Amino acid sequence: MVERTEDGGATSIKLIQNPTDFTLGILLALVFALDIATTQICLSTGTGIEANPIICVVVDNPLLFIFVKGVVLCLIIYIVNKFKIYSRSGSVTSECLWLLELL
Repeated sequence: MVERTEDGGATSIKLIQNPTDFTLGILLALVFALDIATTQICLSTGTGIEANPIICVVVDNPLLFIFVKGVVLCLIIYIVNKFKIYSRSGSVTSECLWLLELL
């Protein structure tokens, strides 16, 4: 969203429409980072296995694993921002979509 001055010039670009969305995005990124760290720790110590058959293919290569998880995170954030849920008051609430992703 670009704000315009009275003379028609652009003053700034707003990339974050709702601070709650930004906070949820940061929290989701932290959850993904913790998932990557704990998965790598459990696999390296032999205390766990990767149950997801899709991720199981890339989990042996840490850089590829981080890349795939990063792509998934970006895709989730894009989808949530693209398909927001609007409440009756008109404010943007995408928390429902964030929670659905965690399921």
